[in-house]
Amino acid sequence: MIHAFILTAYRDPKSLKTLIRQLVAINGSQIYCCIDHKSKQMAQEIHEWVSEQAQSDPRYAQIEVLNDQVIRYASTDHLKVQLDLIRQALLSGADYCHTLTGQCRLVVSPEQFTAFFNAHKGQNFIEHFSLPAKHWSGDGGLSRIQYFQLYDVMDIKKWRGIFDISNRTLLLCQRLLKIDRRKSYPINSDQFWGGLGYWSLHKDALSAILDHPILQSNNTNPIYKNSHCAEEFVLHTALMNSAYGKAHKSKIIPNHLRFMDWGIGHGESPAILDEKHLDQIEQGAKNEYPYLFARKFDSRFSENLEKHLQKLM
Repeated sequence: MIHAFILTAYRDPKSLKTLIRQLVAINGSQIYCCIDHKSKQMAQEIHEWVSEQAQSDPRYAQIEVLNDQVIRYASTDHLKVQLDLIRQALLSGADYCHTLTGQCRLVVSPEQFTAFFNAHKGQNFIEHFSLPAKHWSGDGGLSRIQYFQLYDVMDIKKWRGIFDISNRTLLLCQRLLKIDRRKSYPINSDQFWGGLGYWSLHKDALSAILDHPILQSNNTNPIYKNSHCAEEFVLHTALMNSAYGKAHKSKIIPNHLRFMDWGIGHGESPAILDEKHLDQIEQGAKNEYPYLFARKFDSRFSENLEKHLQKLM
């Protein structure tokens, strides 16, 4: 079985190298890594490192490292990268695609990973819930879809306060004008789904997603452009509204197989993981659908946790 790993990264090259070492050890793995165009120095370092590794290990020669796309926070850039690499992976014969960041880790052995998907062949692992959802802000997540937002126009991490004022003003005007972008989608307005943008999907589900009318719109100006975190609702909505999704609901498991701490750790949320998370990750191994990955690791703080995890594999 061929597993394609779709990675996005923008910092901490040491962490990304560790993840790649783990993934190349999985039999039949393909690795597609898109490093944010703004992180040119990191991209050059990873390019050179992969080339060096390939001289003694042919598995590294198959890794594709890209640095041609900017990935702005909460914009549709992230989804575009995922879609481009999904298409490429399927053309290369992938049976499964797995989306990860450069700060994720495999928390089971390569053999355990392979055994899990052999035992669950054809099943899909993606968090999904109908919108609106009580635990999502912004009208239960509907404002992400319903209104035009500025994430594709302004970089929120660059403009911050100006972005916040501008986006809030834009949202207020649209509410007053009763604008509702959901009407332009080729589904009923009450059939939107959301979930984490990281998942493990079988090729049949991915083909159904790519064939859905939501993904068949103009590639340069897709229907979901100027929304908020499109990777957290477009694929989910396309999958659950597709003929495949309706016919194979039992194959779509509402579990993403990833451990994350949504609190604050080392000044970030999701929290940067360290040794205090070891027990939670270990307990997850007992679940019906165990943690296969964890996010997020940082070379400054996660070294002890990684050492403990290596002993368990």
